Amino acid sequence: PIVNVDGVPILINTICGICEYPRDGRTTNDLIKKGYIALQEAHRRNQFVYEYQPSLEVPQKIVLLGQIEEAMDNKKIIFYYQPILNVDGTVHSVEALVRWDHPHMGLLSPSEFIPDLELTGIANHLVEYSLQYNLANLRTMINDGNNFPLAINISITNLQQPEFTEHVLAALNQYDLPPTSLVLEITERGFLTDAEESTHNIQNLSSMGISFHIDDFGVGFTSIGTLRKFGIHSIKI
Repeated sequence: PIVNVDGVPILINTICGICEYPRDGRTTNDLIKKGYIALQEAHRRNQFVYEYQPSLEVPQKIVLLGQIEEAMDNKKIIFYYQPILNVDGTVHSVEALVRWDHPHMGLLSPSEFIPDLELTGIANHLVEYSLQYNLANLRTMINDGNNFPLAINISITNLQQPEFTEHVLAALNQYDLPPTSLVLEITERGFLTDAEESTHNIQNLSSMGISFHIDDFGVGFTSIGTLRKFGIHSIKI
């Protein structure tokens, strides 16, 4: 269908993957996995709707999607810390880079599992895990005399959760860390979605002292004025 918005015709194309409870699965993860398999098949067949069939080939990324909750439970999602330097060579801050220490596939980069993860609610579990994992390490670094802000990556899925601000502040309080010790990074594409809840969370957290950085800047058309409006502190080009 075509929807007119302020006189501009916008084509809306909807594609659905269908699975059925309890026939195709009894847990949330099973249903998400089977529904996504059906969605991928609808894309492949250029159909609007496709219903899951057990005979469908399971893509590797769907297998990973079904394993990530267990990976977090077993602490197989890990982070490496990359220093961000001032022009004089001193350390300004550190960035947490996520990796998956997979028992059969080795060390997986975020590009191999994060994009599909962000299509599901598991993205919110991952950011909770990331906050706990990294803020605990930040507390240890500060106790050892390395008082640097720590940057972690979040997605627009996280920012759209009404309770996101509350969860971030609770994690900071748990480890007795000030808001100024945390930097949250989001891609420009995510920032451009400009949903009401995400805008609310950015403004609230920024006003409390948490810095927001825009990653992959230049892929969209965000103006510097817009960045200032939302309290964005830096960009990566």
